Amino acid sequence: MGLGIAAGIAIFFNFAVLKWKFSHGRTADGILDLVVFVSIIYVTSNSGQMGMVAGMIGSALFSLFLLWSPFNLDFMNDPIGE
Repeated sequence: MGLGIAAGIAIFFNFAVLKWKFSHGRTADGILDLVVFVSIIYVTSNSGQMGMVAGMIGSALFSLFLLWSPFNLDFMNDPIGE
């Protein structure tokens, strides 16, 4: 029962952070966060409930890290050869 509650809290936190990122224009952050979340769920899906919960909590911590220190994609906006 405790693992289910921990998983529910981690999923809620992930989706709340994703909603905040997309509504505040941090699309690149949100997309990276969503890809990491889905990837971790996919990788840990066969490892049982404990592995799934650990993956969700790890994804939630990664979401928090990106929320506090977003990555920079300015190099993609520079024209080539200038």
